[in-house]
Amino acid sequence: MIGPLLVFGFVLLSAVRDVYFGHIFQSVGFFTVVLIGCTICTVFFLVVSVLRRRSGLEVLRHKLDVVIVVNVTTAIAWIFYFFALTHTSPAVANTLYSGIGPITIIALDAAGWRIVARGPVRRLEAIFFAGVGASLLLIAFGAINGMSGVQSESMHLSFAGVALAAIAGSSLVISILYTRKLHDHGAGSDAILATRFILIIVIAALAEASNERSFLGYPPTELAWLGLSASVLIVMPIYVLQLGVARSVPLTANIIRALGPVAVFGTQLVDPRVVFSSYMLCALLLYAFCIVGANVVRVRLTLETAKT
Repeated sequence: MIGPLLVFGFVLLSAVRDVYFGHIFQSVGFFTVVLIGCTICTVFFLVVSVLRRRSGLEVLRHKLDVVIVVNVTTAIAWIFYFFALTHTSPAVANTLYSGIGPITIIALDAAGWRIVARGPVRRLEAIFFAGVGASLLLIAFGAINGMSGVQSESMHLSFAGVALAAIAGSSLVISILYTRKLHDHGAGSDAILATRFILIIVIAALAEASNERSFLGYPPTELAWLGLSASVLIVMPIYVLQLGVARSVPLTANIIRALGPVAVFGTQLVDPRVVFSSYMLCALLLYAFCIVGANVVRVRLTLETAKT
């Protein structure tokens, strides 16, 4: 039970993160935030891992191929997602980013790419997932056509934000599945977080080096605040999610994670660039109904399996 609760904690932390970053990215480049936050995260957890569990790093040394996959998929997920937050509302970006998760797992399984074991998808559960897919299409359509609550610069940028949010969500799911694989081989969350952001740090550093206004141009007090907020809002949700994933069935973890947009929709109204959208509320309610329905079916199936 602790696993699903930890994943739910990730959902709440993510809602605060997305609304905050959606506002911050209007004035601060997301590579600046990524570089500061992920560097702090890597250094902190590297120290923790060395002091607490040297064996965790030893496990990763023998699984370099998996570590590379986790780095690549993490970099794609965060860079694409932060771009999406810049050009669409937090609720839209979060819904596509989170909601695509369970569908991606099922699609990968149908294609014969089963990274970790999972339970079968029942007919009623598949119907709910079809509803999730339909709601995601409605949300994407509304965002592209200016009905998301945020006025984008152009339809092309809105489409790019929608597409990249979906790609980011699929990439994150693959990353999560491979981190679960590392957990199963004995690597702790601290060791994984110490090595997970190496590629994205390199990319952000290169982007900052070519940027006219790099993070070195910010006042020390602003850098300190960016470092604190970025490290807490990037690191804590991921750390809580990794702990939850290690203690949950992957499909269940992704279903709970997909509830995040409900929290984001209410929270995003504190952002002055976002206005209330009845269309988006209806689309999100359909999404929430279907994702909760799928979750209920999954829980019942788990209980039935436990009794036998």
